[in-house]
Amino acid sequence: MNAANIAALMTFLIIVSKAQKDEFNDELITNLTYKEFSESLGISRQSISMGLKVLESNNIISIKRIGRTNQYIVNQNEDKTWCKIPIHELEGIFCRSFSLRSQIELYALKLFIYFSAIRDKKFKYSMASYLKITEKTGIPKGFIKKTLSFMLVNELLSRVDRGYDNVNGEKVNLPNQYYLKNYNELIYSNR
Repeated sequence: MNAANIAALMTFLIIVSKAQKDEFNDELITNLTYKEFSESLGISRQSISMGLKVLESNNIISIKRIGRTNQYIVNQNEDKTWCKIPIHELEGIFCRSFSLRSQIELYALKLFIYFSAIRDKKFKYSMASYLKITEKTGIPKGFIKKTLSFMLVNELLSRVDRGYDNVNGEKVNLPNQYYLKNYNELIYSNR
């Protein structure tokens, strides 16, 4: 089941990165072939198919089959949240680092998406405690450190800093600061 879930997150990232907003009904839509998925992700057609089935069965996407090219429609969530993800960097990482067999790969993708979603556009980093990570992603606390190490080694994260602040002259610990790959390109600019 890990393989299908990992493939689902990988294919979802490719779909949303290539999707364009439909001018008539405000949907995010893209047309992709399995060959295009395979070139971006470095995984088999069978894995792509498993991932797409997971996304479709969970009502995350809808698929219109049009010959060899399918149309993928992202089913919007009610609050219409969004985040910036350096997808072009991820494509190379997927091809060389993901085997679709490891629980840590699934956790790394979940954590990458979570860090992307919670990052404020004014900051270069995301902040979250282990407790909050477990609550929001379902990753057991005992696997977070190993997952972060995997993310650092495979360049999904650039660095992790300990969060702290001074309050009335005393050091107060804050949640860690997580810097995504190419975090400088994700920062909001007034220019």
